[in-house]
Amino acid sequence: MLPMGSIVTGVMMLALIFATPYAFAKKLKPLPHWVSLPVGLLVLAAGAWNVFWHASRHITEYWGIAALVSGTLLMITAGYILGFKRMPALLNQCKPIVLVVLLACMLHYGNTIYNL
Repeated sequence: MLPMGSIVTGVMMLALIFATPYAFAKKLKPLPHWVSLPVGLLVLAAGAWNVFWHASRHITEYWGIAALVSGTLLMITAGYILGFKRMPALLNQCKPIVLVVLLACMLHYGNTIYNL
């Protein structure tokens, strides 16, 4: 059995590494397509797994709700990494907030896994 909590935490870290510089430094050139595509798809897949598999099966539990929140944030961040042109303006304006909340989720997941 795969340690999915650890994998999702690692993907959250990867998403933050690739999305954060572009959220705060608008003058940076976008990532090359050969980098952004696999990373963005990995982040999107992890977010979709979190929302549609784990959260949907455990929605009444604490970690089900945490998976719903973190998975949604991962899918939004995948849109930032992939450079989707049609993202709603509100999501583009909230990019720093989304990334800070994703950082909080990653730290919470990581701390919980460390203390197990």
